[in-house]
Amino acid sequence: MEPNSPSNPSLKLQDYLKAWTESACDILKQATGAAFSAEFLPQEELPLLQAVAESGVWVRLAAAQGLTGEQAFLLPASDAVRLVQMLSKDAASKKKKSKTAKKASTDDSAEFTPKHRKALADLFGKFAAAAAKTLEDKLGGPCKLKVSGSDRPGWSPGAQAGFRLTCPKTLPILVGLHINKELASLLGGAPAPSQEQKAAGPQTNTAAPPQAQNAASPPAEEERPAANVNLLMDVELEVTLRFGESQLELRKIIEMNSGAIVELDRQVSEPVELLVNGTPIALGEVVIVNGNYGVRITETTNPQYRAALLAD
Repeated sequence: MEPNSPSNPSLKLQDYLKAWTESACDILKQATGAAFSAEFLPQEELPLLQAVAESGVWVRLAAAQGLTGEQAFLLPASDAVRLVQMLSKDAASKKKKSKTAKKASTDDSAEFTPKHRKALADLFGKFAAAAAKTLEDKLGGPCKLKVSGSDRPGWSPGAQAGFRLTCPKTLPILVGLHINKELASLLGGAPAPSQEQKAAGPQTNTAAPPQAQNAASPPAEEERPAANVNLLMDVELEVTLRFGESQLELRKIIEMNSGAIVELDRQVSEPVELLVNGTPIALGEVVIVNGNYGVRITETTNPQYRAALLAD
């Protein structure tokens, strides 16, 4: 994909994605006090988003000034609930009332409700305002992006990407981004639709190019990993419990001796991470079981996401 756009050579797809992820991390940090970071999914992991396309939560946005076109974000429902709960005033009040609330500040079993949908739309509206402000420097003029709906888009994407929002307080939050052809063409993505295509209305998925077709309905080849998981249900995997991390200078590592204390980046009251193949899949609190360490799960990732992740 050629990043430079003839109509707007100063704005690249990478710049656009960076504006969104940095804005999201800044807004979330302001709201929660926790440092967020964004990690883009490699191309081979994009099918993880296809696994939740039907059951996931969509947030659609339209370019109202400075740019033209639409885009849509996709989140697994459990991730959307967790994100909203992290920001809710109810969760904040519960943290004050309970010493253990910080360990289980979200309810992983909660269903995604209209109240959650409104809160998520408001949050992405703030993301959009911050991203638009960043993009104005590249565009050299005003830019406005606004939330336009919560239904799954009927158009085929001209460009797509995915990223994980991570912070020490919660499991990674998976986010997919679909950009329609009109907006993608301005960012160096797919060619803009012709006047005849615009007059004909939205294109159906049956006429979509291979990349867009895969995003809408994965071919049989991409359904095989999920089927393979059923064949491996009895295979044992190594599970790791991570209490925290720390960075040390080489000098301190070499000089380390018995009795030295290494401080981790996680407080005693914060949950620990459960990892499979190096990927966090759950959070929990440490318990003792028959004299051994154990973990009581308080928060998990989406089951379909876990299945697709472990199928690779």
